[in-house]
Amino acid sequence: GPNRRIAVYAENSLETALAHMAALHAGLSSVPVNFHLNAEEAAYILNDSGTRLLFTGPENLARAVDAVSQLNSPIPIVVWRGEGALPSGVESFEALMASSSDAEPVDDVAPRPNMLYTSGTTGRPKGAANSHAGLHNRLAWMQDAYRLDGKDTVLQKTPFGFDVSVWEFVWPLTAGSRLVMARPEGHKDPQYLAELIQREGVTKLHFVP
Repeated sequence: GPNRRIAVYAENSLETALAHMAALHAGLSSVPVNFHLNAEEAAYILNDSGTRLLFTGPENLARAVDAVSQLNSPIPIVVWRGEGALPSGVESFEALMASSSDAEPVDDVAPRPNMLYTSGTTGRPKGAANSHAGLHNRLAWMQDAYRLDGKDTVLQKTPFGFDVSVWEFVWPLTAGSRLVMARPEGHKDPQYLAELIQREGVTKLHFVP
């Protein structure tokens, strides 16, 4: 429900994008947790943000369980593509969908701000609230300046937890453009990015100076 925060602790993937888009649609506050953070660092962010639910992928399930075990109050974990016996407190996305209602989501909730955390290189990571209205303002400006349409292909390469990743996901989806996701850690490999850009016909992408 609204006024709740959910965290996504996984590498970039289609499922990660869907989790964040679902949070936007439901008026939730989404908290991306960098995939490379260890369990102790992730637990700090989960505690600090007051997260009520954690989404993760099978490749990160063990670290997610370890992080939740360190919380002041345990929270449920949902894993996509859950296989075999799952640890206590973990539910597969498939099981969750099978037991859920077919009712349409409530559409009159007030959007909540996303929480993005700094890297923590100068101490503890610090959470910053980014309002949906602010995101809308940014996307409206970008669309006015760069004019995406159905012929465009946008490259998503920024790891979750960094602000650029938010509009990389959302902007092309609001304009009917094609979204191409780089492999995890692909942003560190210039040769791979060059080949991906050429192969997929990418027309717009973002680099820091």
